[in-house]
Amino acid sequence: MKRILLFLIALFVLATTLKSQDDEFYLHSLKMNRALYYLKNLYVDSVKTKDIVETGLKRIIESLDPHSTYISAEDVQDITEQLDGEFEGIGIQFEVYRDTLLVLSTITGGPSAKAGLKAGDRIVKIEGENIANIEITDSQIMSLLKGEKGSIVNVTVYRKGELIDFCIIRDTIPIFSVEASYRVDDNTCYIRLNRFAKTSYNEFMKALNELGNTRNIILDLRGNVGGYMDIAISILNEILPHKSLLVYTEGTHSSKKEYVADKESGKLRGSRVVVLIDEGSASASEIISGAVQDWDRGVIVGRRSFGKGLVQNAYLLPDGSVIRITTSRYYTPTGRLIQKPYKKGVDVYKNEISERYRNGEFSTKDSIHFDEDLKFKTLKSRRTVYGGGGIMPDIFVPIDTSTYSDYYRDLLSKSVINDFVLKYVDDNRIKLHKSYYSIKNFSEEFEIDSKFMKEFINFAESYGVNYNKNDYATSENEIRLILKALIARDLWDTSAYFFITNNDNKVFKKAVSIINGDEYNRILVGSLVK
Repeated sequence: MKRILLFLIALFVLATTLKSQDDEFYLHSLKMNRALYYLKNLYVDSVKTKDIVETGLKRIIESLDPHSTYISAEDVQDITEQLDGEFEGIGIQFEVYRDTLLVLSTITGGPSAKAGLKAGDRIVKIEGENIANIEITDSQIMSLLKGEKGSIVNVTVYRKGELIDFCIIRDTIPIFSVEASYRVDDNTCYIRLNRFAKTSYNEFMKALNELGNTRNIILDLRGNVGGYMDIAISILNEILPHKSLLVYTEGTHSSKKEYVADKESGKLRGSRVVVLIDEGSASASEIISGAVQDWDRGVIVGRRSFGKGLVQNAYLLPDGSVIRITTSRYYTPTGRLIQKPYKKGVDVYKNEISERYRNGEFSTKDSIHFDEDLKFKTLKSRRTVYGGGGIMPDIFVPIDTSTYSDYYRDLLSKSVINDFVLKYVDDNRIKLHKSYYSIKNFSEEFEIDSKFMKEFINFAESYGVNYNKNDYATSENEIRLILKALIARDLWDTSAYFFITNNDNKVFKKAVSIINGDEYNRILVGSLVK
């Protein structure tokens, strides 16, 4: 009886507070609280209030639109680390290879590098606990290695037949979002950005400064799902003229807010710009590609982007969990809303990309249809562009499936290629570094010969992937390319991987052709002379 009385008093206090603000809101809040009380105190079986609230909040938030989400307190840290661009740990890139933690590389200047760990080391114990030859996941390893800055973790490493103990002092470790950057030719630079984290703009500028001459810049945003909008705006500030409208946002409860280029001299304002996008490019990626396209400031190459034009803000709840709710929509400088429809439900929305593939959109530009009521004109050349479903590139490049086969699929699904490369580099690391002094040198001189491929085929057989002559003929060139690229990555970094694979990538090759030729100007100003 006492418990019920306390509950009623609490409801009265809540009612007094809310009723004066909004009668309807008060009634709905009262309803939710009362239902929760009844479930907790009157239901036939014992009920955990936390489970009810967690499940209920998740379903309520996700029913609003596809991008509003509820994030439990347990998951907040992982998501925050990705967007903050850093975490606290020991600073290694690793792979679990045949139940052993293999160090692929150490971050330069990081805790592990300072302690003396090297690529090729096998960590067999963490804090005296054996982690070798047992089933262990990446997430379990991360939980053992991560910890507060300044704390100590002791590891035992197997190296060249002996066990060596290391005492590593954890520190702040960057999570890089500039995945690759290198010079394509004397005039052209390439930068690949995999997300828009807090550190992305600084990483981007550092890459530009290290690359030097940026007469031409290819910005690769394929597969970039977005992140912080203000980071995208900072990058646009380097590309678009001073005082140009970059993007604006507006919502039912938020007034129109315009974001304008406020930097007087951007580093790329005199450069030719090509932006690469595909169906995985979303949100902040679309802000950049949309603004560049609307101002006729550069050429967009690839396939139609994802179509996310909703802005989310995060709000902290008392237990440390977070709700990220859509508060406004963003519009490109011409007024285009890029958001694709989602009124048919979350499942239909999530399957929309697969539907594009089935409809042939990845293969032919003619399969893509836009609403004529959502037609817009670019701001300088008056070229036709569309809203209502992603950014349509200026130059469409179809997906290349000519090298795909069941054999190649099985190699990927069973991690055969990756595991073979790990073993090959581990066995030949010193020899490879002595033979190849740079990525360019490796790209030009390293050959995957028939002997190498025979060893690979036998290795695949040991994984249960049986050789198929016809499938192998279909995928051989692609397999050789990926093998070489992964070896380069393990010897250097991810820039090396893309340096190798881009040489055979149709979207990249088209971008290089455009940015170095007359086609660049024809695309951007051609409509003026029609």
